[in-house]
Amino acid sequence: MTLEEYKTKIRTIARSLEISEPITEAVIDLIRPHIELFRHEGGTAGQFGGNPALPDDVPWPVDGEFPGSPEEPVPFAASINCSQLPLDILDIDLPRDGQLLFFSTLDFDDQLGSIVHVPAHATARERHAPEDTYPAPMHSSTLGARVGWSYPYEGPILEDLYRQSSEDHPYHHEDFQRLIKEGPMPDECLIQIGGYFEAPQGHPLWMVEGAPEDWVVLAKITVRDGFRSNTEEEASEYWRNDDADPDGNECCFFYTIRTTDLAGRHFDRAATFLQEFN
Repeated sequence: MTLEEYKTKIRTIARSLEISEPITEAVIDLIRPHIELFRHEGGTAGQFGGNPALPDDVPWPVDGEFPGSPEEPVPFAASINCSQLPLDILDIDLPRDGQLLFFSTLDFDDQLGSIVHVPAHATARERHAPEDTYPAPMHSSTLGARVGWSYPYEGPILEDLYRQSSEDHPYHHEDFQRLIKEGPMPDECLIQIGGYFEAPQGHPLWMVEGAPEDWVVLAKITVRDGFRSNTEEEASEYWRNDDADPDGNECCFFYTIRTTDLAGRHFDRAATFLQEFN
């Protein structure tokens, strides 16, 4: 969907709700671009599942659930090929080369995750997950990419807009709230990079340490169905992400990072938050 098509969609919804043009345009002014990654055979934008390619001197991410508890390997979720993505459209500064590897536990109790940047000049080889990694990797899928558009559905950004604007600004009108609620959500995709995010259990920037304005949401990865597997035999189902069960459960993990750490490429300082769609 092009930007103009997205704007037209919002205006059509606004007319159906009998919302005035000034309020509609106030919503449209907030639009930001993002990148959507989806299953595509032969795609070069990234990889969902499977095994990551890591340099020999980069350890597999591990973490302990509690201080002093044994360190356990964090499962690999997905990777993106930075050079194959239209990163110039984004308003967050991602590396223009190499890969970003995303790891996450899919455990609601500990919410552990990690991001690893592998530069293009690094020699990396496919690495299998350590034997005690749970869940086991799912079948690998290649990913394609497209540009998408979104506006803020909730979160600190909207709060800042309300606080910084006068009471007669469209942001404070109930029709603005209606259009925010009824307007188009981002297209379904496995991974969203940049832009605004739909969050089922509260905006992730409300959960970070320190001031939300010091952080950005870098990515959202969505997993459908089967993530409550309890046995090793079911481990591959833990990562299932397809349309076989349209009524299946979904969960998503949000990868957040301080803007200063993003600028310094300190991806090891990212924070991950897991949420569930009911």
